[in-house]
Parts: sequence; structure tokens; C-alpha cells
Amino acid sequence: MGENPPVLLKLGADRVEIDQRVAKLVATLNRIPGLSTFSSCGGHKNPTISQTSSGRFEINFEISRDRAGVEALELLTFAVEEMRGWRPRSLTLVAWFNGRELNDGEISFALGGRLSPDKLAAEIEKLLP
Repeated sequence: MGENPPVLLKLGADRVEIDQRVAKLVATLNRIPGLSTFSSCGGHKNPTISQTSSGRFEINFEISRDRAGVEALELLTFAVEEMRGWRPRSLTLVAWFNGRELNDGEISFALGGRLSPDKLAAEIEKLLP
């Protein structure tokens, strides 16, 4: 195994392979009502085109189109701001369009950075009901 071996994580009824470095954060994000992750990378020494470089992580997610989704995004935005403090580029939360044409896709989000995914998971856990 490499520097970031996969682990099996139970998400809903499924068991999925997740990079060990981001497993706790992925599990925590999926506990937020209205939010679901769909891809993640914990960083790799020699990344492929679909991977993030060593020392960084990225998790992609969507929110539901209801009040729970809005509250999920508020909670996560607050946690990100608390974590990154005076280092704005150390942690990013970015929206992107996951589709080919307007009204034929979803707005998706990417959470990534150089800060510890486990510390961010702990910050989010403090905010969960």
C-alpha cells in the first residue's frame, strides 16, 4: 500500500473505499443532514489526473435542494471559516456546476486544502446537533 491506503467506510447501506487520510472527514460530512459526498482524495505522492497531490485533500459533495441542504452548507461554511482563520488558501470551499447544460445538472461543491482533515472533522462534530 502507498502513503494513503484505502479503508472501507460504511456510508448508508454501502461500503466504499476511502483514502485513510480523509475517512473520518468523509464520515462526518455524511452525518450532516442534507449533504452527501460523492468523491474524495486524501492526497498522493504521484497523483493521477483524478487524484490530489500529497499534503492536500479534496472531497466533493452535493446538498439537497431544501432547507436541510441550505443549513448543511451554512454549517460547513462556518466550520471552514473557523478552521482556516488567517490562512484563507489553506482550506477552500468552492461551488461548481456538475452538468453539461443549464438546468441539466447539479451544483456541486469541492472542499479541500492543506489543513488536517481530522481537525476539520472535529470542528464539524462540535457543530452537529
